[in-house]
Amino acid sequence: MVLLDSRPLDAYRAADSERLLAGLAARADYLDDTRLAAMGGYLRLLAGASPQPHGRPTLLVTAAGREAGPLAPWPLPHTEVSAPGDHFTLIEEHAETTAKAVGTWLAELGQLA
Repeated sequence: MVLLDSRPLDAYRAADSERLLAGLAARADYLDDTRLAAMGGYLRLLAGASPQPHGRPTLLVTAAGREAGPLAPWPLPHTEVSAPGDHFTLIEEHAETTAKAVGTWLAELGQLA
């Protein structure tokens, strides 16, 4: 399992929400009705959920450019690597670096030729 700058929803603080909303506002041209509906569905799906052990390797890619201080730690066993960017740019302008970090981890697991 690969998590990109993820934490359980109950681990987010007010400062995290403000930062995420500011990031969304900066991308207003990108956020059409479909994307906003999908995001709402995603948040409803995760509301009240808590991570459960699953016995599979897990990689958490954290955003090195995070401005609001560290997030709460991921509560289950995992490998953690840091990649350039913030919550959004991990998969935007830093997507190649993020993909390389994931690829390196998969190769170390023997899952990528």
